[in-house]
Amino acid sequence: MKSTISISTGLIYKFYSDRNEMIEILSKFNPDGIELSFFDSTIILNFEINEKSIAYLKTLQHVSIHAPWKNITYEDSEHCHKVLQAIEKLARKIDAKVVVIEREQIKDFNVFNGYNLPFAIENDDWRKETDAKTIEDVGKILEINPALGFCLDVAHAMTIRENFEYANAFIEKNGQRISQVHTSMIDRTMSDHTFLCEYDNEKLREMIRKIKSLQVPIVLEAVALSEGEINNIKKEIEYIRNI
Repeated sequence: MKSTISISTGLIYKFYSDRNEMIEILSKFNPDGIELSFFDSTIILNFEINEKSIAYLKTLQHVSIHAPWKNITYEDSEHCHKVLQAIEKLARKIDAKVVVIEREQIKDFNVFNGYNLPFAIENDDWRKETDAKTIEDVGKILEINPALGFCLDVAHAMTIRENFEYANAFIEKNGQRISQVHTSMIDRTMSDHTFLCEYDNEKLREMIRKIKSLQVPIVLEAVALSEGEINNIKKEIEYIRNI
């Protein structure tokens, strides 16, 4: 089954900071899409995408934005509106299909109503003190906010029940609202997200087949811990494609 496979710029954030440079580096792996990840609100407020990046991103099947989750609270405030305006401006330039917002930073969901953006909530991992960790949590948020999409983060789901089956259960319950899927491997002992291909087993393959059955974009969200690991992107894409 052919799936759209995208790469998050967060995969190489330890070695590069200029998003235009990140786009150029990731383009060498011939992905179907790219997710521009901005962990800090100051980064997107100061970011200027160049024409080369815009032209390239417009050739891709799927482009998304991961909105900031540091130095930001999503509420009716001047700073929040500046950030959302910056996201909206960028999204229009690159035809972004999804804008991922993390629950922990949202104080008022109503602030999103004034923006014509494809927002999607993301399920949180075990460390977060939020109401977006479990299947029931996310279901309630989506029910109350019918305009929101859902970005399923399978790594986060695996930290809640510490098994692949819980990610599958998210799909069973909220699959019709899933806009895209973040894929990587993490458990409660790991310091950061890593590559799925390093943990091949039948349960993992079953989860990937379940994800692919959704026919929504898959965004690789592993983090390269060394520059040599950046080349694992190719291995990760092939691993998912071949299942």
